[in-house]
Amino acid sequence: MSLLDIEGISVSFRTDQGRVLAVRGLSLSVAPNEVVGVVGESGSGKSVSALSILGLLPRGRSEISGAIRFEGENILGWPERRLRKLRGGAIAMVFQEPMTSLNPVLSIGWQIGEVLRLHRGLARHEARREAVELLRVVGLPDPEGMIEAYPHQLSGGQRQRVMIAIALAGRPRLLIADEPTTALDVTIQAQILDLLRALQARFGMAMLLITHDLGVMAEMAARVVVMYGGEKVEEAPTARLFASPRHPYTAGLLGAIPRLSPERRDALVEIPGTVPVVHAPPAGCIFAPRCARADERCRSVPPSFAWQAPGVGVACHHPLGEG
Repeated sequence: MSLLDIEGISVSFRTDQGRVLAVRGLSLSVAPNEVVGVVGESGSGKSVSALSILGLLPRGRSEISGAIRFEGENILGWPERRLRKLRGGAIAMVFQEPMTSLNPVLSIGWQIGEVLRLHRGLARHEARREAVELLRVVGLPDPEGMIEAYPHQLSGGQRQRVMIAIALAGRPRLLIADEPTTALDVTIQAQILDLLRALQARFGMAMLLITHDLGVMAEMAARVVVMYGGEKVEEAPTARLFASPRHPYTAGLLGAIPRLSPERRDALVEIPGTVPVVHAPPAGCIFAPRCARADERCRSVPPSFAWQAPGVGVACHHPLGEG
């Protein structure tokens, strides 16, 4: 049985321009101990999907349909009190920007200790001792002194390690990592990815990794879900996706990856056009306005997602490798 099953969720927001459908019919699953990646450009619905799992979308301005099953139970629509027990406990999340995710007026030790007290019932002195150990686990120097520090006193990489320590504090079975390296320089990015990989293996967590960086996916994920314009357009095991993409959008993303090989002297392949306007999506395939393979059917009839082999599926009328 899957640990997490997202079944056909759609997420909409009420805005001044009317109702905006940010995610359309997304389905994906994460097995215990598995790392699944979700990749796509900014605005593709990745972060909205992640926030919907934990009920963190603004209430009263957002609507969600479908089902989100965690350990077999549909958690969509749970009351806030019940969701609070789930967040930071069984499911934890590492957010994009640690400086805005950490509370600037509370010490690092207090913020880790809060999770330990709420989700594991530790006394204050026990929480302090465990907080020091967690800071040591994530590789921070002088953990005994670090718990007295405040977020503004730390570097970006140190703050992200603190966010990971907070996420680990509740001993989650699922870790959602939303663009965990976006705000960091390249050297620190590699360190954070190595840390996440090691911790995932050490603690046996499942991980849903969200990023726009296919290079990160190649290193981290066993399976990749590709999103565009709020929809899942392709899913495949990582090696298969890189070797033989089926959707033109996936092929475009892979073609735009810089390569330092001396044999690669051709220019990067760009995807023409721009991402769709969320409040006025095209009538047919969401990618049709930017696709060289699009025909009249593509511009008028939305393609359905179809599995073509075990674990390999695509939403395209003319997938690559056919015709």
